[in-house]
Amino acid sequence: MSRTLAATAGEILLARPFSGKRRINGISLCILALTAALLAACGGGGGSGGGNSPPPPPPVTLPGAPASLTVTAGNNQVSLTWVAVTGATSYIVYRSTTAGQRGASVGTSTSASFVDTTAANGTTYLYQVAAVNAGGEGQSSTQSAGVTPTAPVVLPTAPGGVSATLESGQVTVTWTGVIGATSYTIYRSTTQGTQGASLGSSTTTNYIDSTVVNGTSYYYQVSAVNSAGEGALSVQATATEPAGTTWRNAKWGGGGYVTGLIFHPTSANVLYARTDIGGAYRWNQATTSWVPITDGFSAAESFFQGAESIALDPNDDQIVYMSTGLYASADATARLYISSDRGDHWMSVNLPFSAGANNNGRAIGERMMVDPNLPSTLYYGSRTAGLWKSSDSGLNWAQVTSLSTLMMT
Repeated sequence: MSRTLAATAGEILLARPFSGKRRINGISLCILALTAALLAACGGGGGSGGGNSPPPPPPVTLPGAPASLTVTAGNNQVSLTWVAVTGATSYIVYRSTTAGQRGASVGTSTSASFVDTTAANGTTYLYQVAAVNAGGEGQSSTQSAGVTPTAPVVLPTAPGGVSATLESGQVTVTWTGVIGATSYTIYRSTTQGTQGASLGSSTTTNYIDSTVVNGTSYYYQVSAVNSAGEGALSVQATATEPAGTTWRNAKWGGGGYVTGLIFHPTSANVLYARTDIGGAYRWNQATTSWVPITDGFSAAESFFQGAESIALDPNDDQIVYMSTGLYASADATARLYISSDRGDHWMSVNLPFSAGANNNGRAIGERMMVDPNLPSTLYYGSRTAGLWKSSDSGLNWAQVTSLSTLMMT
């Protein structure tokens, strides 16, 4: 249409007669017509002429915050996962050591997971993640719980220095402690070079085997145990009971007295006797005799031959607890012996108070009891430091501070 109008204007100028001062020559008419055509081609010389331009694109909405952020600690690293955000092209991971603070970026990811390989063992970290798209970075996720990378627990090494000492019809096995071990397993064989069967376990670095037979050679090995499992076996140690030698207890009158008889509350004929200085005994119904259960103590344990109290687990008639120590004092000199086979074998822990098996009041009753509803809980009324409680079967003790710490003599 613009070209037609321009042509029409030219034709009008050429067809219209001019006269006088308004007369214009042919060259001027051609210039005028050309100018009109150019103006028409350019949109009419100043008109909008742009009705066909596309509208601008709408702005891109920022992505939402990632949800369900999960963090898992490893060895010098932390793994993160979260729910993918729709439209996100990547994610930024932030790490902090202070709760409530986002911290600095430790990397980016194009998927809904990330592994922080710059984390250090022993440091607690908190993480947040933000999604990114063409519009920019969105809001950060909720901060994760704190997580601490740690080195994996490895199996303990084999105990060293294992020795087996034969004395008075029993073998005392000792060894050097292993760092990180929580307990030890003791094995006995009658064939050299063969592992043999497990005799039991110990949380200390010694074990007493009172089931040896005269004239038999025994070979002992020990392994350490921690949360990763059982480690390698030690080198074998040898102990031999000489043939033809039989040791028995000698009987004589006097020399102290039996300070307590302890019956199992649910199992018939399970009975123990404690003495002030002569150790403890278990009743053998089949032979109608008393079996000594502390004769296996070494000479170094002579102070603990006096039993101040014996407690039995009412739910398991194999378990016996025996507190020992001849005389009470201001120092923590008592020791607790624990057996899971009616006193045939013992493990021991030192107590944080003293006992007085040969002090006054030694026959007034039992100072130690097992909670029948929670057998792992024990109570002890000490002579010098009030009431104490153990929640882990006698291994550790804490004073009951809600009661008086007056001496209970």
